[in-house]
Amino acid sequence: MYIKITKSGPRRYVQLVEAYRDDQGNPRQRTVATLGRLETVASEVDSLINGLLRVTGREPLGETPEQTLNFEFSKAFGDLYALQQLWQQLGFDAFRRVFRSGKRTLDVELLLRIMVFNRLSNPDSKLGLLRWLEVVQFPDGDTRTVGHPKFDTKTLVFPRNQISPLLKTMT
Repeated sequence: MYIKITKSGPRRYVQLVEAYRDDQGNPRQRTVATLGRLETVASEVDSLINGLLRVTGREPLGETPEQTLNFEFSKAFGDLYALQQLWQQLGFDAFRRVFRSGKRTLDVELLLRIMVFNRLSNPDSKLGLLRWLEVVQFPDGDTRTVGHPKFDTKTLVFPRNQISPLLKTMT
């Protein structure tokens, strides 16, 4: 079916036409409905389309709720997982036994692994490493306690007189 505009004198009419083949196989057209004069139908097209959509069980035009995309924050994990597997296959996880001591309260192997993984996946400064830890999901380790006591990673703003002592403590 399709829409056809026909002329009769000065007026134009809108018709719903069906195409078919007769018994001999010749193509023919048959008018299913005359929808009215073009001038009057033009103002009622939306209601006509919505009526046809409703009859067929589809959503009418203009009534569909506007869908918006919401992007959720997610932490990166894939490259760190691959590096973790490589770390274990190369036997570097044995550093945990080497650095285990009753005197140390730090997990030295975890800190070493964090620095190595950061340099391999996102090389940045030492301060950049702490920002990087906020956007990645680190496998086999709790990185919430990793930080530096001299500054807050959220602001990373220092008074000028504190920058050089801070850098000396970090190197």
